[in-house]
Amino acid sequence: MNQVPHIAIIGAGFGGLAMAIALKTQLGFNNFTIYEKASDIGGTWRDNVYPGCSSDNPIHLYSLSTDLRPTWTNTHGYQPEIFAYMKSLVEKYSLQYNLSLNTKFLSAHWDSEKQLYHITTEDIVSGKKNTATAQIAISAVGILGMPKMPEIAGIDRFKGFLFHSSRWNTKLDFQGKRVAVIGNGASATQFIPEIVKLRETDVTQFCRSRIWYLPPDKFPVDIRGCKGTSIQEYYEFEGGPKAHLGTTIPGFPNFYMLSGPNTATGYSPVLLFEEIQVKYILQMVQPVLQSRVSSFEVTVKATEAYNHKMQGMMLHSAFLNCVSPYRIGGDGKITFVFPGSTAHFWWWLKRPIWGDYISVCSSSDSGADTDESASPSLVKVMAGFGVLAVAVAWVYKLL
Repeated sequence: MNQVPHIAIIGAGFGGLAMAIALKTQLGFNNFTIYEKASDIGGTWRDNVYPGCSSDNPIHLYSLSTDLRPTWTNTHGYQPEIFAYMKSLVEKYSLQYNLSLNTKFLSAHWDSEKQLYHITTEDIVSGKKNTATAQIAISAVGILGMPKMPEIAGIDRFKGFLFHSSRWNTKLDFQGKRVAVIGNGASATQFIPEIVKLRETDVTQFCRSRIWYLPPDKFPVDIRGCKGTSIQEYYEFEGGPKAHLGTTIPGFPNFYMLSGPNTATGYSPVLLFEEIQVKYILQMVQPVLQSRVSSFEVTVKATEAYNHKMQGMMLHSAFLNCVSPYRIGGDGKITFVFPGSTAHFWWWLKRPIWGDYISVCSSSDSGADTDESASPSLVKVMAGFGVLAVAVAWVYKLL
């Protein structure tokens, strides 16, 4: 009897919860563990508690498509309500039994012979290290987990209170104090109006440009693929973060990323892109869970072709005119944003192109059924024809 495959999900933010819910509801699969280094779920919405913290997008776009909520109290939901919504998802889908809280995910090294990842974690409370195995690893660490403090000459000599907005000092009384805010991103835009309401509080904001976002410089988990290379080493070799469809990386079998390179936009919620990725990942992991295939690994050729096309699309965008928020250095390649529309991203990830992947057959089957001739019913095709026509026409203009 074949052993039931195990899936490791790294992170219990929106991405990790969306992936877990999809595994349960769409595949009926429950043998997975969500590793979370904090003492609770929530990710960004657990950590950010500054005054006025809310979603950048209309809240109805910041809800899982599986769990729409008509009772939001504001058009842009505030942190306490969003966090409560996430907690309700855990309870509704009984995800508490799949959670491993206070558990720092240290490493995952691929074993080509056994076709699985050897995982090392650390108990944050006791410091004890533990090991486990998983046939599939899915990163949902997000893009806002590690705050980046600006390098300012003499900042080490500052004698006052110093902290990042995502690590807000809830015990500090701002009333009557002089406050310097460095940066003018979404967080500053939300909390500055709140603290200026306080009597005798003097607030000065320093802005380098119209917007400032600094993505993490280091990959937070040591993931090593079939050649022993880490993701950070792969990124450095490629001159910056790079992936196929922002989801898979050559040399890393059965490894998937949510909110990977070039999956963010300035106009759509991150959650919408993550749900598109979740549907794509489900199609990739299903043959493995059914023991028809041991692993899938994206080819270098497919990755290069996708990134060449995508970076070419950047030539038609305004992102090339920015100074560092979305790119490596002042004139390096753009690694943060996706240059197309949400419909474009959905179309590219609607169904895997199996020829873009190297598969290792399971011992119990000769291979996966990767029949690309299967198509939706004529009724579904006709019903969606108008929408698809618009999406394809838009894509055609970019290519």
